[in-house]
Amino acid sequence: MANSLATYTYNNYNGKLNRTDFGNGFYVQNVYDELDRVIETKYNGVTKFTYTYNGSGQLYSMTDAINSTTLLRVRQHRQADSRT
Repeated sequence: MANSLATYTYNNYNGKLNRTDFGNGFYVQNVYDELDRVIETKYNGVTKFTYTYNGSGQLYSMTDAINSTTLLRVRQHRQADSRT
């Protein structure tokens, strides 16, 4: 990897990005659940971010695992009751 800025490794089964290796030795790895949703991002093997999803499979929150801070929490929208 002497001349490349980054090398990408993809999962042969689902085509998802598993890992990015940078020329300086740093790497970022994604961990997926059984539904192929990213649930964890690791920096050099240490969990940096975790992700949760709502019952509809939409991203609900992203948490900085090192600082224990939730960076994103998406509000769930409820459909208005149309009964009259």
